Amino acid sequence: MAEFYSRIQNNFHIVFLMSKTGDNLRNYGRMYPGLVNNTTIVWFMPWPAEALVEVANNSIKEFNFDEDTRRHIAQYFGNAHTKVIELADKMFKELKRLYYVTPTNYIELVKGYCELLNNKRA
Repeated sequence: MAEFYSRIQNNFHIVFLMSKTGDNLRNYGRMYPGLVNNTTIVWFMPWPAEALVEVANNSIKEFNFDEDTRRHIAQYFGNAHTKVIELADKMFKELKRLYYVTPTNYIELVKGYCELLNNKRA
């Protein structure tokens, strides 16, 4: 049993996810300093344009588009997401209001397009 407890203490990890928006992260950091001192915080960086296009290409490959049309649609999704990020930065600079644009927003955009296209084709 001592070996079991030893292995638990050495190998047990907790994943605690929290959005950086709002006051929760700051409040928990103040209430529990060990949460900040003994953790690794991972900030996700923006996806490169090539990754955005590749995700869209993989998502729309089930549709019977010619190669040129598929490439243009995927490029549009990548450009639209990049433009939204630029406009969110501009909004913060001008209005001091944060608007977060995440990879989840992008994936939901592509999924929504695929669902809408499936519904229209049905």
